[in-house]
Amino acid sequence: MHSFFRKSKCTACDQAHHRAIPPPRSSSCPPPLMSRLPFPPPTHDRLLGCLLGGALGDAVGLFTEFLPKSEVLRIYGPNATFTLLAPGSHPLAPKAAGFKTMHMDRHRGMFPPGSWTDDTDQSLLILLAWLRAGGKVETAAEIDALAKDFARRLKIWCREGLRALSRAPLGLGRTVKASVYATGWEDDPIGRARE
Repeated sequence: MHSFFRKSKCTACDQAHHRAIPPPRSSSCPPPLMSRLPFPPPTHDRLLGCLLGGALGDAVGLFTEFLPKSEVLRIYGPNATFTLLAPGSHPLAPKAAGFKTMHMDRHRGMFPPGSWTDDTDQSLLILLAWLRAGGKVETAAEIDALAKDFARRLKIWCREGLRALSRAPLGLGRTVKASVYATGWEDDPIGRARE
């Protein structure tokens, strides 16, 4: 089965990573997912830009998530410059000192350095459900079908995480957990979420 994310060798560190851009393929492989979408190339770019921008913002936001302003100032100072890679830890990491790496506590400690949170995971689930719907959700029936598809994906994510990225379901909150495991969630996710 071909997927948008493929495991390939990183040219910077020679480690295997899941990448959004597939490795070179033979003529017998189907075209990459993004080239099969029913959208013009500028829309592809916007979708990828939105997804990548959201993931980067989420990863940087994790530095201060759930911390009061006074604690942020105490830990990082008033003019912090953040990096998702510790200086010198990777060929692409900043070389200069002065960059703040993440303060590790119980919440931040469950996420790998430089990673995003459950917010981006769930954005990916919404995108996957929308792509499965062909990128067109206009009628009440299409909205209902999209909500049910997302509900199924979210329930699987709660159990298994994002398997294509070998990523556990980190950051699962009480509200999402209560909704997903409520009776009738997959049949009426909008109704269950409102309860």
